[in-house]
Amino acid sequence: MAGAVPADEVAMRAMPEVADRPVGSPALLSADLYDSHGFFFTIVPRKRGSVAAEADDGMWTWDLSENVMVSFDMDKFDEAEQGERALAAMLVVVGRVLGSGDEDAALTLNGDVLLLTRLGGVTAKHSRAAWWEHHAAIGDIIQG
Repeated sequence: MAGAVPADEVAMRAMPEVADRPVGSPALLSADLYDSHGFFFTIVPRKRGSVAAEADDGMWTWDLSENVMVSFDMDKFDEAEQGERALAAMLVVVGRVLGSGDEDAALTLNGDVLLLTRLGGVTAKHSRAAWWEHHAAIGDIIQG
């Protein structure tokens, strides 16, 4: 997410329930939400960064000055239902963050496949056939 948004503000936007909110120092907030959401959640503000991910039409790159990296670490699930639950919970969190601010943002899968961008207020889904259509039951959580 582009901009100098404080990590604790991102945490409040992402997780309205205080019990789910990541904690730590201003340089790193984290929460073990495996039991409730299916992922470990981390927020890290950075002075600069870049994103390079495979997009529908080739490699997409984005160089950022101040930004906030939000990550979701998920287990490899034995049961598809658990994996879909975790992915749905992740998309709800992403939707909350996007819906409560206007920052440019990108969502990548494993840091190398572009799934979603919001640039200049326009949200667009990427990797539709490979990811969004595969997860059609949860794909409407975020419009784009």
